This record gives sequence, structure tokens and C-alpha cells, in this order.
Amino acid sequence: MEQDKRPLPSNYEGPLTGISAVHDPRYATITHYPLPEVLFLLLAASVSHCDSAIQVATFGQEKLDWLRQFYPYRHGAPSHDTINRILSLINPKEFQNWFMQWVADRFELTEGEMLALDGKRLAGSADRMDQSKKKSAGGKFAKIVVNCLAVGSGVVLGQYDVSHKNDELQGARDLIHALDIEGKCISGDANFCGRKLLELILEQKGDYMMALKAKSPKLHGAVRAAFANEGLETADYVTEEKGHGRQEKRVYRSLPASVLPQAVTESYVGLCQVVETCRSRRETRKPDEASVEYHYYLTSLSDNVAHLAARIRDHWAIENSLHHVLDVEFGEDASRSRKGNAAVNFSVIRKVAINYLMPGKGKVGIKEQRMRAAFSDQRRSEIFGL
Repeated sequence: MEQDKRPLPSNYEGPLTGISAVHDPRYATITHYPLPEVLFLLLAASVSHCDSAIQVATFGQEKLDWLRQFYPYRHGAPSHDTINRILSLINPKEFQNWFMQWVADRFELTEGEMLALDGKRLAGSADRMDQSKKKSAGGKFAKIVVNCLAVGSGVVLGQYDVSHKNDELQGARDLIHALDIEGKCISGDANFCGRKLLELILEQKGDYMMALKAKSPKLHGAVRAAFANEGLETADYVTEEKGHGRQEKRVYRSLPASVLPQAVTESYVGLCQVVETCRSRRETRKPDEASVEYHYYLTSLSDNVAHLAARIRDHWAIENSLHHVLDVEFGEDASRSRKGNAAVNFSVIRKVAINYLMPGKGKVGIKEQRMRAAFSDQRRSEIFGL
């Protein structure tokens, strides 16, 4: 395909709508590869089963004619060193904010959608030996991001890098500030059960469903005592499942927050109910007794216990449908992008790719979708709306 040498309009952004909001950190006079070109190459390669900068560069060389349908690539495809250097220099906050705005413009969520929060450590972003050392002894910690997934639609709504202070609560607050959560339910593990975050969720007209553990000892103890009190009548719901060589039974019980001492609950704004989950699991091929675990949750929702049970189960989609996909299908934990901001920025690219591949795509797995995109220019063009 002959290269189009006509100059593009100065405001041309191609498929990456709004990308001009991300500042190019390089000197303009010596820039051969405009930032949108490099980022689109990364995205197209990520959709097409390329998980490292070397694979991305090879994809660019082999698919240059196809790429030129979107951008000029007047100097061809960049090398893997150039790709890594650019990724390491991009301001991650700007890139993350662009991603969230791009999602908001492209996807519309349903009323009552569950938005799951969870932190994720980018394990390969620092050497294992360095991670085993204290920071004072020259140790380096792996990057950590807080992710947000819209469970029902499967859309990744955003991420925030919290590596600098290792403060997942602050990352969650930044996400809540940036997202439209009105009418949505925010779920999270016990790390997010903080007063300021709960207040912010309610201020933004959302609801919360948060796990409760012993790191909040007074409330945790009071909730356990309340469910142990046989004089209190609970609303119950039971589920039973069998498969994959095990039998599992879950008993959900809920109580109104009013049964707890006010002195214990006053810091938890909007608290409406507490929920206990008793999970018993037995391996079907083993005669051993079932293992039993108890978990507790706080919520501002007034829903019945069956609906609360569904919300609790839905939260784990962020592990199964996002973090598992990132690590197993995109090789995120195995990635050795370690220079500057490269690991965090590459994580954004993967999530943009997931949003192109996952929502509303039926039963075809993401692995098969990526393989099809790798083999077929037509399929890849369809993904990007060409």
C-alpha cells in the first residue's frame, strides 16, 4: 500500500479520541514518531496477541500497511527501544485520566451497575531480588494500581497508580472523584472500608458493599457478636453448587445496622445492613469434613438478602474477569517493563484493549479474539471500526 504523504489536520486524533490531552514529553524537533502513532501501534498489537515491546515492534514492521490506514507512520514503525522509552516518559496520571474520559465517552452503563474496586500489584515491574530488600537497602517495590471494573457490562472504567505512597484508599478516592457513580454500587475488599471513602461514595450519590475484617476490630467484633446472638432474627438465603470436583454451600444472613451499638457504627456513614457469609466447601473425592469460612460485609443498600448475596458474588468478577485475564491472557505479571512509568502505562494499554475485545462479545473467549485479530487484518479492522 502506498504511503499517504498528505499532511493531517493538526487536531487529528484517529481512533484514540481525546489523546491530545496527553502531553508528549519529547522534544518536538526530533520526534519521528508522533505519540498517537506509537500508542495506537501498542493498542493494535495488544489486541493482536503481542504482550511485549519486542512483539509490538515486530507487529509494527509486519503490519505497517494496515497501520497506515489510521496514521501516516512516515518513518515506519518504531523499534522496541523507542516504544519502551516513550512508555516510560508518558505522565501516567494524564494517561489514566485520558483513559477514563475515553471510556466515559464510549460506554454507557446501566442503572444500578456494580463497580468493583481492587488493587493489583504489577509483579514484574521490579526485580524479585530488589523486592525482597528494604527500601533503605536499595530495594525497589513493584508498581501497584487500583482498578475499577463495571461488573455487568465488563467494561474497565479506570485505574490509578498508587505506587508512590502505596495507598490503595487514596487511589480509590481518586477513581470515585473521576467517575460518575450516581445510582451505582461500589464494592471492595477490606482495604477500602475507610470512613472517607464511604462518605465520598454517598456524596457522589452511590452505594457501597465492602468486606469487613479484623483491621476494623471494634466493628468486626460487634458484627460477629450480633450474628452469634440467637435472639436476633436474621434474613437468610442459601445457595448450593456442585462442580469441578467439589461441593459448596453458602449461607447468607443479614441484619439491620440498628442492632449494633451506635458508638461502633457512627464512623460508618450510611451503614444500612451487615451481612454474614458462611461458606462450606468439600472435595467430592475426599471423605474429609468440609472446610468452613465466615466473611462479613457492610452495605448502604436496603436490598433483600438474596440481592445482597448476588452483589457479594459479583464483586469477584474483578479478579476473574480482569486480573486473571491481565495475567493469563496478556502476561501482565510476567511483563518486564521496568523503566520509569512504562509498567503503569502499558497496563492502561491492556485495559483499552480489553474494552475493545470484551464487552458484548458473546461467548468467544478473549484468547480466541486476540488470535483472530493477529491472523486477520479484516477482523482487526472490524474491532477498530474501519
